[in-house]
Amino acid sequence: MGLVVFSIWNTCRAVTTDANDHIHVMTELDALQQQVASTIRRFEAAGVTAIMKDDYVALHVLEHRIMEMRLTHARTIEAHQRATDA
Repeated sequence: MGLVVFSIWNTCRAVTTDANDHIHVMTELDALQQQVASTIRRFEAAGVTAIMKDDYVALHVLEHRIMEMRLTHARTIEAHQRATDA
């Protein structure tokens, strides 16, 4: 998963010029969020949330960061649309 996170991080740092770029990043973030959510469910099903508490918490922190990044891209698209509509 580290490589995927690095890839997403570099994509988000890149300068995006249009809504399609933001949509592409949001799609990648959605896929990453699904992977993280699946890993969280596996932790819970295996009953290792207490034993591997730091990792479990880190997964939730990562999930939150992904949601924040996705929201940032969604807001950028909305702002761009408002600017072009005006």
